[in-house]
Amino acid sequence: MKKQNKINIRAIIFWIIVPLVLIAGCTVNIVFACIVKGNANLFTAIGGWIGFLATAGVGVITLLQNRKYEQRAYKQYKIDNLYRAREIIYADDNEFSNSKHIVDAVVASVKIDGGQQQFNFDIKTSLKFLADQCENNSKDLYNLRYNFENAIELFELLSRVALSTKRIIVNGYSKEEFEKCANLYDKAKQKYFDLLIEIDDTISKFMENNLKYRDFMQEIKDIESIEEKCEKMSKILEIIRAEEKETQNGQAEDDVDGQGE
Repeated sequence: MKKQNKINIRAIIFWIIVPLVLIAGCTVNIVFACIVKGNANLFTAIGGWIGFLATAGVGVITLLQNRKYEQRAYKQYKIDNLYRAREIIYADDNEFSNSKHIVDAVVASVKIDGGQQQFNFDIKTSLKFLADQCENNSKDLYNLRYNFENAIELFELLSRVALSTKRIIVNGYSKEEFEKCANLYDKAKQKYFDLLIEIDDTISKFMENNLKYRDFMQEIKDIESIEEKCEKMSKILEIIRAEEKETQNGQAEDDVDGQGE
């Protein structure tokens, strides 16, 4: 804010002092031309100032056009970056939402309840693929260079899905854990939709012609400030890893007890 005020003060001083200096110079020049005998000196002075003002005007217009072009190009560059980020999120969403791993696992859980099938290697493999997919998508969200609110919530949901699948793999079949995993999966799919809508709304807002460049710069700066986003995701990841470690330790203790018996 201080920097912006300083720039505004400089602009005000410039647009006050420069015209005053030009007016004073033009006045002095014309006065001296009038003092000297002959109208030729007066006409020469006036013509010279007219030519100077015309050249200066063309220069100012050129500078303003160049500045406007640079602003437009920079704005488009930032919007293009947002489009590329959206493409990554959309690809992850498409892969995640169309994943058959959770479907295969849920169908298998129904068969287990019906006594038709045992919790076997194929089910564990499907769950392992799903966990890996969630972790890879979480990395894309962490590396996302924008501070979107839904990205943080989606990151936590994907981490929870991965944790839930690992618990099933480690602890064996559990109807409650299967239902929990499926519920988290559905919430993550919806959150992907919410995140894409949030990105689309941001892009649409930035593409509005009536959006001032100053407002655009402030808003793009806000969504590119990812320190808070990364900090929140790091805390979520710490909690997930701690819970995952507890799950693994619990399974190790059960294995030890089973060997003792």
